[in-house]
Amino acid sequence: AVAPRVQAAVEAAGLQPAAIVGAAVFTTHDEVAVMRANAADIRGRAYAWSVPPVCEDATNGYRACVGAFEPFDYRDDRVVSPAAPETTWRVPVSVWLPAEGEPPYPTLMFGHGIGDRRASGRYLAQVVAPLGIAVIASDALEHGEHPTADGMGEPALAFLGLDLAGLKVDTKALRGNFNQTTLDRLQLLELVRANPDVDGDGVPDLDGTRVGYWGISLGGMLGSSMLALSDMLQAGILSVAGGQLMLFITDTGMIAPLRPALENLAGGPDRLHRLLPVAQTLVDAADPAMYGAQILYDRGVEGPTPHVLFPVAKDDQTVPPASGRALARAMGIPHLAPVLTPVELIDVVEGPQTGNLDGTTAAYYQYDRVSQGNGRFVTASHGNTPLGPEPLRQALTFLGSWLDDGVPTIIDPFDE
Repeated sequence: AVAPRVQAAVEAAGLQPAAIVGAAVFTTHDEVAVMRANAADIRGRAYAWSVPPVCEDATNGYRACVGAFEPFDYRDDRVVSPAAPETTWRVPVSVWLPAEGEPPYPTLMFGHGIGDRRASGRYLAQVVAPLGIAVIASDALEHGEHPTADGMGEPALAFLGLDLAGLKVDTKALRGNFNQTTLDRLQLLELVRANPDVDGDGVPDLDGTRVGYWGISLGGMLGSSMLALSDMLQAGILSVAGGQLMLFITDTGMIAPLRPALENLAGGPDRLHRLLPVAQTLVDAADPAMYGAQILYDRGVEGPTPHVLFPVAKDDQTVPPASGRALARAMGIPHLAPVLTPVELIDVVEGPQTGNLDGTTAAYYQYDRVSQGNGRFVTASHGNTPLGPEPLRQALTFLGSWLDDGVPTIIDPFDE
């Protein structure tokens, strides 16, 4: 299994075999073993609503329901542990059911962005309701109504383990927040599998055999581990996501004003640049790029290989573009033309693409602009790319074609 990968790496690097004396492949550490074990543990547990959902009357094309369940906290000293969990907490869950159509409905799990909350899923529910899709969501750790959120501080900083005053990163907290949020949501998927009746009428509302994931920003980053570890997710949209967490933390827009201070503390920009790969090893166990490599290949879970749409903003000021390119390379997916910024080591393909990777559909796509009414275009950004007109057209085509025959199509949304 290793030899073809070595050969592919040599070819991608543009090297001639005659120039290589030897190649050695060895495992230095296994950063995903604990999460794989925890995911397997979750699949063997039973989950039920601890607070049965209460549903409102239909508005905007959907019925909003809110309940709660009690997933296990797998952390020990802020990081996830391979030991059997003993502590649970009550996590609120929002469900949006289409007002039209017949249940059970295909279901999307929504992953909100950093500093946001699960309630933002209501707009996504409105967008996908015409396709007859239900949406489910829970808050990430330190966000919204999650029991770890105190409602006092800045959820983004708490989630990332950032102490701006002290210019420190709590890598244990960062790892634990990423990984436990994933484990919360894997447990939510098991809740859906076992309890598809949301409104209590005795009829299943959620179709556990047709489940996808749509994550935005932080939600997209968390989507990488969700797709790698779940046996239920068949399709995923990872909007404006990225990998290499230390690159994300040190280059993101909210840290930019503090970059000179970080460089000074490290002993200069060159020394900071050398230290970041070392610091990265402390968070590898939660890094989206680490799990990205196991979404389509080297999967550690039985079940369908998920289809993946990965749209990014070319000049994203929140998730650094290099972070997005790192995740695309890790997943091993092609770049759907046009190529605005070349990405090393991944192929370029023309759209549309359907089942392009041995029957699985997957592609990375760069936006440099989105339309904003009256035929005008504005520069694509972290904020306007996920749900802009063209990204929505691309995403809804992806989802609609997936529902039609199980194999989605990825288009260039600017093609007429």
